[in-house]
Amino acid sequence: MRNKNFSNLCSTFKSLNRHKTSLLYKTKYCAYPPPSLNKQTRQHKVVVSLTTHGLRINNVDLTIRSLFEQTYKPDVIVLNLDHAEFNSDNIPQTLKRLEKYGLKIQYTENFLSYNKLIPTLISHPNDCIITVDDDVIYPHYLLKRLIDAYSEQPSFIHGFRGYRITNKSQNINPYRKWVKCVHGNSGKDIMLTGVAGILYWPGCLHADIAREDLFMSLAPTSDDIWLKAMSLLNDVPCSCIGYPGQFKNDFHYTANANIQPLNHVNNGRGNNDQAVQNLLNHYPDLAQKINDVTLVNSQ
Repeated sequence: MRNKNFSNLCSTFKSLNRHKTSLLYKTKYCAYPPPSLNKQTRQHKVVVSLTTHGLRINNVDLTIRSLFEQTYKPDVIVLNLDHAEFNSDNIPQTLKRLEKYGLKIQYTENFLSYNKLIPTLISHPNDCIITVDDDVIYPHYLLKRLIDAYSEQPSFIHGFRGYRITNKSQNINPYRKWVKCVHGNSGKDIMLTGVAGILYWPGCLHADIAREDLFMSLAPTSDDIWLKAMSLLNDVPCSCIGYPGQFKNDFHYTANANIQPLNHVNNGRGNNDQAVQNLLNHYPDLAQKINDVTLVNSQ
């Protein structure tokens, strides 16, 4: 009982702290100059993509504003919304104001957490796309760090956080036994997780990436697993660029983190493990590719 009470107390403290963070940044952003995007010509446009749902839409402007405030300005920020839930009449005024400064809102089919990337991938197939979550205030260096990593190793997919996929006797271990990445971990056995930002470059993902019939049947709530499979099928490795403790110190959760996310069922109910098995069954080549843990830093 004592442990349960302590856990409840910690949860309450986190919830209050996230509300405090949201209020703090709402106040700070009111004093900032109007937001802006990049106006210079680049070889590939840099598009930041995210989605939200339900009551989380009331605080997603804080995340988006942190993306406007990057030292490396994005060319486009895309917010994908389920057209059955939202329209131009019922979105908050905070988002309508950001539209005036360049926010692009796309009303799409409901692909759950896949709305973070898939609709933007379809509308911006030739651009670099950086995915983020809707419940974080991102540090000003996020985009620059990802772009710098991509410039140094353009054949990798780069992200701040992830896991090394472990195996035993050539069999993939359960998700709970995968090992958290640290800075410099790279290879085909690295699976990046989207909360801290991931950069996808044009053509890095397999041609099946946008096949709704496949990802909604094989991995409906496990978009990170699906995206990893799509990079593996293209023989594209991943690289983790974040340092231990960096996310906790520099990436600040908003009140949206207190509201149920789209992929809340993944770990506790074993959905990630089921998704891995579904994908291995559908794509037999994946087993060999996952077990090929050769680092490819020379690429």
